[in-house]
Amino acid sequence: MRTFQEPRVGSRGHHSKASEDRRPILNSSEVARLFGITRATLYRWLKQEKIPEPMVDPDNGQRMWRQSDIDTVGQFLKKRGREK
Repeated sequence: MRTFQEPRVGSRGHHSKASEDRRPILNSSEVARLFGITRATLYRWLKQEKIPEPMVDPDNGQRMWRQSDIDTVGQFLKKRGREK
């Protein structure tokens, strides 16, 4: 697991290096495991545009799932569960 550093904006509108947020970045396998689904299912939902694509690491082409991306998958699963 890697961390995503997103600078926070202080009360004066300045980015504060001291208050940088460190949030975990998960890969697709970790996201699938978190929700109890297979990677194939996760990729199928991406292909069918049921969930939006996360960021892609320009160095290795792997998807990098931030907390907001993970939350979106969770919301999709909740909605999907209500429709069944």
